Amino acid sequence: MKILSLNAWGGQIFEPLIRFVAMQRESGADLFCFQEIFSTSADAREFAFSPSVLARANLYQELQAVLPGFAGHYSPSVVNAHGVAGVDYGLATFVRPGFDHTLRSDFIYGKELDETGVTQPEKGPHPRNMQSLNFADGVTVCNLHGVHARDGKGDIPERLEQSEAVNRVVAEIGGEAVILGDLNLSPDTQSLAILESGRRNLIKDFGIASTRSSYYKKENRFADYAIVSPGVKVVSFEVLPDEVSDHLPLLLEITF
Repeated sequence: MKILSLNAWGGQIFEPLIRFVAMQRESGADLFCFQEIFSTSADAREFAFSPSVLARANLYQELQAVLPGFAGHYSPSVVNAHGVAGVDYGLATFVRPGFDHTLRSDFIYGKELDETGVTQPEKGPHPRNMQSLNFADGVTVCNLHGVHARDGKGDIPERLEQSEAVNRVVAEIGGEAVILGDLNLSPDTQSLAILESGRRNLIKDFGIASTRSSYYKKENRFADYAIVSPGVKVVSFEVLPDEVSDHLPLLLEITF
């Protein structure tokens, strides 16, 4: 199975992103794990993610259109995002036909937030959820977007709580696990060490120097990780150079 993980940045670099996803579909990616995805049943295409940034209000639907036949799963952590009625924010996964699986979605920090009339910076970190896709062979792939904080990617109580919650969910499911996504963590944090315990951190093992594209202007070049339990057989792992977000895509191939 080939797994691609990417924080899609709300689709801000939309056309290159869609071309990239189509290319990865054609080159054999079986599972797409996306973070920072908006979804709406309305006809809206764009909305103000911030005063100066336009995001794709129905990015989930647009990704599904470029992945025909793939089983799509959307799990919002925020509804009525940024006060826009009917626009949700969360995680998306797409699975190529032929891979039998079940989906479990858990909140690993907080609970679903309704942002109607809410100025979020006054409310602390957004809630965070995780999609866990359990495949017929007993391997579970966990897609998550970690707690964001304005003061960087170091340890804070919310991140420590989140890492413990991830481990609880993985233990409840059992079997082998792949944990990946934008974890919003620096490499030397206790929050990351909790997730690494008894597992391989492929970012470290493969000597990856950065998971951020040139669109990201800050100093810390780490955010995205792929962490696997000992029984997961890693065929290959790389951080792709394609600049379709302020994050770089992770591409992992495993065997069952």
